[in-house]
Amino acid sequence: MKKFEYNLESLLKVRSHKVKEEEQELGKIIAERIKRENKMMEHQNEINGLLNNNSKNTLAFLKDRDGRIEHLETSINKLKQEIKNVREIENIQR
Repeated sequence: MKKFEYNLESLLKVRSHKVKEEEQELGKIIAERIKRENKMMEHQNEINGLLNNNSKNTLAFLKDRDGRIEHLETSINKLKQEIKNVREIENIQR
């Protein structure tokens, strides 16, 4: 019976390289999620600041404020959906 000898070092290098690439890709995905979460928190903080600003109560100011808040809330909802999608991709990559 023949005895097979095979050097597994090259195979190990290839596998190791692939694992590093996958880890880098997962890191990029996580960074994108964190970026969106930070943006969502910025929007929420801006909404809170607008709601707590009682210095101007003119009709024009209130309309502008309400329009801005509506825009920020729409953006927050969009970011929430994007974060959900990115989390799904994260789970697949893991």
